[in-house]
Amino acid sequence: MFLVELYGIDNKSLLSLVSQNDMPFFKPTVLDLKCSEFFSSHSRDHVVGVGFFSNSNIFHGNENYVDSGGSSYFIPNRKSNFWSEDFSGLFS
Repeated sequence: MFLVELYGIDNKSLLSLVSQNDMPFFKPTVLDLKCSEFFSSHSRDHVVGVGFFSNSNIFHGNENYVDSGGSSYFIPNRKSNFWSEDFSGLFS
């Protein structure tokens, strides 16, 4: 799993992006398309997903804890051999 801070993307912008991806009449965003392309490589089967954070008040407490104080968006790779449904609620 990768965690990515999106510099220049605030809470509202990330939430807008997420809501666009949830509506079937919108085309997938570049973020979703690039993640799908990234996941499709055979050498990346170990990646179970990518979590994106808005850059609002990112706090790096230590290597085990990140508090964004903002919004997050997780794109799962459910086709990974390492995928588990336990990952589903990680960023909700």
